[in-house]
Amino acid sequence: MYLVVRYGAEADAAVDFFAPVAHLITPFHDASEYEDDFGLTVRDVVRGFEAAAAREWIDLDTFDAATFEAMERLEQGDRTWLIPGCIAALSSPGSPHTRLAPAECARALAQMGVNTIVQLNEDLPYDTRAFERNGVRHVPLVYPDGDVPPDAVIDDFLALMSQPGTVAAVHCKAGLGRTGTLAGMWMV
Repeated sequence: MYLVVRYGAEADAAVDFFAPVAHLITPFHDASEYEDDFGLTVRDVVRGFEAAAAREWIDLDTFDAATFEAMERLEQGDRTWLIPGCIAALSSPGSPHTRLAPAECARALAQMGVNTIVQLNEDLPYDTRAFERNGVRHVPLVYPDGDVPPDAVIDDFLALMSQPGTVAAVHCKAGLGRTGTLAGMWMV
């Protein structure tokens, strides 16, 4: 990935450089107990980085590692920009493991420029008014964990993200599965 982002190498050439040790690289597998049925490879991931760099979603010259590491800490709300200035991910505000009260999370998101929080999980450990008081609109697009998002949720999310000026923070329980699914759909 570094070769792609820093030196502009093509993804396939960067991966091919490591061909002599490719047999040592374990393929990706999610946290589930089920057998991998999608075959995500290192090549796929590096191609994704290549696409992100081409869209200027990754810029090593402006990337602030200290800020990134601070934001992703549980006590800071477990926040991460997926596309800087467009879409962020976080685990459910107010959940015991994030250690950041909803009002504090709302202020932190507003300081990031986020104006919309999208809730994907049903169990909501926070009062949505904490966000609204800080100028962050709350949009519930709830669907069950582990499911494919319903067409209505996909349509509503894509319409929301297509509205000019929308800067969204998306969360489910952990900020990984449902959050990553919808964010990935927007990126495509």
